[in-house]
Amino acid sequence: MHHTERDIPAGLIPCLTDERIHFLTNAHFLDDGTQLECNHLEFCTTCWDRYAAVKPPLSSVDLPGFHIVEEIGRGRSTVVYAAWRLSVPRKLVAVKFLWLTDEAQRLRFEREASIHQRLEARGIVKAYSLGSHGPFLFYEMELIRGQPLDVYLAMHATTLREKLVIFERICRCLAVAHRYGIAHRDLKPSNILVDATGQPHVLDFGLGIVQPEDRRTSKAQTRLGDILGTVKY
Repeated sequence: MHHTERDIPAGLIPCLTDERIHFLTNAHFLDDGTQLECNHLEFCTTCWDRYAAVKPPLSSVDLPGFHIVEEIGRGRSTVVYAAWRLSVPRKLVAVKFLWLTDEAQRLRFEREASIHQRLEARGIVKAYSLGSHGPFLFYEMELIRGQPLDVYLAMHATTLREKLVIFERICRCLAVAHRYGIAHRDLKPSNILVDATGQPHVLDFGLGIVQPEDRRTSKAQTRLGDILGTVKY
């Protein structure tokens, strides 16, 4: 049963047609073209049930409480998925998985999630929760619809002035982290997503360091002889 116009909160589109439901089953969720439909699915149980009936979660990933829909990023030991959080309020989020291999890796991942939870600033990706499932650690975070910095600059910021505007916004994000005593230590284009409004979003504080640190965490974060970060940057 569809909602009436007065049942739908201001700013949300009416219930989705079968055509739009089908569109979502094949959509890439980093595309701004899905924003209105996703906002509606967060609210409307009727349309969510129709969508979930034709878009099962990825069979390769089974995470209780989430409906995983697509892989959106991958690192050396991590994978990031777009997923629907099924608890109320239902929300489209990103979930980052770490295949756990050693204690230092676990501490870095937990530190990364903690930093993203702590920092309350526009332009720094917000983390919501941290958990474990089988051999994986994971945390849930804000899903950013955007492009890596280098891709965005090449396509949308062709003049020096436009590039400097983006650079200044990134500096403002990092200034907030520095006021908290946090240094990123792995800043590079792939760790900055720029949305359609030109707002950069800094992510992946996996090598981040917080001052003052306790001695146990400091030793686990960086050990003599470790090669971490990205040499090019």
